[in-house]
Amino acid sequence: MPAPDMAGIKALAAAGQAGVERALDLMQAEIERDMKLMGCAAISQLSRDNLRFR
Repeated sequence: MPAPDMAGIKALAAAGQAGVERALDLMQAEIERDMKLMGCAAISQLSRDNLRFR
């Protein structure tokens, strides 16, 4: 079983199930926004070309 992420644990501790649901909603919105900024409408369109290495 994978280890839970800290954001989920903090959301659960702070606000219970509603906090976790809110954290997931925020994460989904952030991913959707970032994909739109990259010009991708689907995850299948993502590739290494979408990454910028520093």
